[in-house]
Amino acid sequence: MGLKIQRNQTEQAQQESMVRQFKEIRSSISAVNMDEELTDMMQYQKAYEASARFINTVDKMMETVINM
Repeated sequence: MGLKIQRNQTEQAQQESMVRQFKEIRSSISAVNMDEELTDMMQYQKAYEASARFINTVDKMMETVINM
């Protein structure tokens, strides 16, 4: 009886260890790198701002041409 309990406890510990390892592997594969995401977001924001300035400039040029 004592051997069965010990064997079951050992198996349980091994299974818990495997579950932990699988969770770590899963999180490392699906983890989002916040630094990369923030860098990308800043680049998108700068591109958006540049596009807005360009559109503003074109709008002013068109207004000048129309008012000539």
